[in-house]
Amino acid sequence: MTPITTVIVDFPATALELARLEVRRDPAFSLIAELDSARTGVPGIRSLAPQLALVGSVSARSEACRMVEELAAGGQTLSIIVATDGANAAEAYAAGALDYLRLPVDPQRLRRALSRAKRRIRHTPRGAQSAGKKVSVPPALDPRRLVLTTTDGDIRVFRMEDIEYCQATAKHVRLHTLDVDFTVACSLRTFEARLDPRHFVRVHRSTVINVTRLAEIKPRAYGDCVLHLESGDTVMLSRRYRHRLLTLLATVHHLKDSPLP
Repeated sequence: MTPITTVIVDFPATALELARLEVRRDPAFSLIAELDSARTGVPGIRSLAPQLALVGSVSARSEACRMVEELAAGGQTLSIIVATDGANAAEAYAAGALDYLRLPVDPQRLRRALSRAKRRIRHTPRGAQSAGKKVSVPPALDPRRLVLTTTDGDIRVFRMEDIEYCQATAKHVRLHTLDVDFTVACSLRTFEARLDPRHFVRVHRSTVINVTRLAEIKPRAYGDCVLHLESGDTVMLSRRYRHRLLTLLATVHHLKDSPLP
């Protein structure tokens, strides 16, 4: 498989060596250039046709956001921004950034960002760039995407469909995706209101699931059930919420009869 062409642009010295190391350690990526945007400009970056750009910035309000926006508009490059703070991460996502990392960069956090970029780029239709077609980069403010601040201070953006389920834990909500779990500071009711009701449903007073990630339903006594999800995790369906789940399943899968007796 052809490596993902990658450039590093205006990266802060404190994170440059880490970025080089993480890109080079994964054979899925090929680091083709380290650039100074003041010299090359966006046209110079575009001429290299990179699939991924790691863009450094001292602030999300800087030229980095405009650069990312122009690269995304070209339809060929996804970008990850690294900045000194997360105060204006939403602006970076609005510009089209795939992810936003704060200094000092945590190696595991950078690996996760690169992994997300790899999955996104690998799902791009083969030959789309060479055919001169624009590859759609979902806008950061798309209603199917969420921008959240986790309890450890990270700013995360992800597609709603990647959430498998979420559970209330004290005053927080624990999100479970196929790649990573993390916690956000809000109530389950508040978070549930941001989810697409066509795919998410409450199955327990402390649990909401994505029905498209449901693999199996095993009935138990008194109307309760055990729900097996695609990841292998299991959650409880209480009889109080049974009708909600069955109604949504019937809608999603166009069922005429209930899947449960």
